[in-house]
Amino acid sequence: MLEQSDVLVLAVDKIRKAIKIAKALRSTGCKAPMLLYTSRFTLPPLAKLLERGIEGLISSSSPSLKELEETIYRVAAREAGLLQQQYERTTKNLHCLTSMEGLTPKEIEILQLVASDYSDAMIAKALDLSVKTVNNRLSVIYAKLKVKTRAGAVAKAISREIIDV
Repeated sequence: MLEQSDVLVLAVDKIRKAIKIAKALRSTGCKAPMLLYTSRFTLPPLAKLLERGIEGLISSSSPSLKELEETIYRVAAREAGLLQQQYERTTKNLHCLTSMEGLTPKEIEILQLVASDYSDAMIAKALDLSVKTVNNRLSVIYAKLKVKTRAGAVAKAISREIIDV
């Protein structure tokens, strides 16, 4: 049984899945605040997260343990406007990152998976894309980063702090 002060941390790779889980939990009467902890760079509309009862958002690729702990406490306290602040900060950070190299959020997401040693087929499955689309996106990423290999793309992305491993 959840205590009043508990926070549910939904740690998922697929945001659609997190939204379905949040909806299912709310339908059972669960009133605990929920924090979405994800490595995904593509975010659904803020209204959809709010509608499903998600009250906090943090990227698993960036926070320190202290930042994660602070966010959990803020979600537990049901701080007003927290999700909106985090959503705006996350999308702003993504815009800064993508404008640096001209990479889209989806391309950064693919790069993060490449850095995690995913094959093209694994990336395709994880992102609901075809393998051909993944190959095409990788070619675009290589061109934008001015590299010729997966290793080169990952190394450059890490050195420019576009991704981390």
